[in-house]
Amino acid sequence: MADTAIAASLGADASRRHAARSWKTWLVSAALVIATLLLAASCIFILSTVLAQTRLSSITIDGVSLSVRKLFSIGDQWKTTRDQIQTELQLRNTARNQRIDLNVRATNAKNDLAAKRSYLDELLQTLHRRVDATEPPIAAVNGKGYPDQIGAIQESQPQLHKDHPELDQFVVDVVNAYRDYGAAERASASAAAQLQALDEQLKDLSERIDNDTKSLNSVFDLIKPGIDAGSREKVENALYELFFKGQWLTQASAAFITMDLDNLTLLLVIMMGVLGSALQITHAFVLRNQAITISGYLLRISLGAITALVMFIVAKAGVPVVTDASRLGGDAPINPHFVAFLAIISGLLSESALANVQQQGEKLLGQGSAGPDRWARRDLTPELDAQGLSSAALAEHLGVGETAAAAMFKGKEKIDPAAQKLIAIYLRADMRDLFTDIPPPDK
Repeated sequence: MADTAIAASLGADASRRHAARSWKTWLVSAALVIATLLLAASCIFILSTVLAQTRLSSITIDGVSLSVRKLFSIGDQWKTTRDQIQTELQLRNTARNQRIDLNVRATNAKNDLAAKRSYLDELLQTLHRRVDATEPPIAAVNGKGYPDQIGAIQESQPQLHKDHPELDQFVVDVVNAYRDYGAAERASASAAAQLQALDEQLKDLSERIDNDTKSLNSVFDLIKPGIDAGSREKVENALYELFFKGQWLTQASAAFITMDLDNLTLLLVIMMGVLGSALQITHAFVLRNQAITISGYLLRISLGAITALVMFIVAKAGVPVVTDASRLGGDAPINPHFVAFLAIISGLLSESALANVQQQGEKLLGQGSAGPDRWARRDLTPELDAQGLSSAALAEHLGVGETAAAAMFKGKEKIDPAAQKLIAIYLRADMRDLFTDIPPPDK
């Protein structure tokens, strides 16, 4: 019973450890996949900035290419002036809308003032007809201004009450009408003053817009005085691409676009090399369920970045490590897609890429083979025996074991150029008759 309990306990511990390892492996692998996706997004961003820089660099004015940095420097002034014009246009549109409302208000105030003046005139004329014969002070101000007439009426109000008590309410109506007239006059004057001020503001905004528009046009004179409409349109399209609405992504891409082309290209190479290595790791995890540690992941993508950089430098130097090395040589424009492809496969196939670079380096330094490796066209052993030559002696001259030499003589193993030359001399035969570039079927 005790042995059974111990065995069960050990089994449970093993199951827990296995479950913990499984969860850890799953979490690490998931994190690596997410990191790969983030790397892919970063590579897309870098590649897009390289393409944008290439596209902007292709702008020519009278056959002269426009520098991206010059374009960006001019764009700062262009954006500032354009934003200022946009702000002023919005203010002018707002002021115009306000003027419509204010004009309606001023018209209504003017009409209201006219109505109240007409009503007040009517009341005063009626009062004068009824009291001028008996009230000399009131008759004396007939036809004068409203303040004089109303002042005389108010001063004579006690006498009016005594002589014409039936006019008490009428006098009150005259005073109230004058008060309303005064309020309407002030409202009309205020509306007229605001309307005049708004007209002045509109005039000032229009002048500022005209001046800023001239300043905006002068910005293009920094590129070429009297620039034609077609060239200006091309430059404006590029400026809108660089300064579109001030979005943070546009600002970030502009910072990369204005980098030196060589630095930006090297950054693209490194990022794509990292992406290639990350792709290899993710592929192994997804298809073959091969997990990897964080440190291993970092080392692997570092290897991919370094390999991609080395491959790019070697290819740029003109060493034929790629099919079309001329696309990277000299001062010819660099194809970003080709550079990205070269960097990705360098990171994806780091071991093969490094072996290729090593082989080319050995040839360059004179330490490598002078030609391609080949295979024996046929089994050379009978020819050795027919001439009474020792295969063991030849193996010793080749510096390989007898088993390896026998495989080379039978065409099962490739033979480097130095060994091909030695075997041809040993057999007194032409190398073209003995060896071929075509590998055996099992290769």
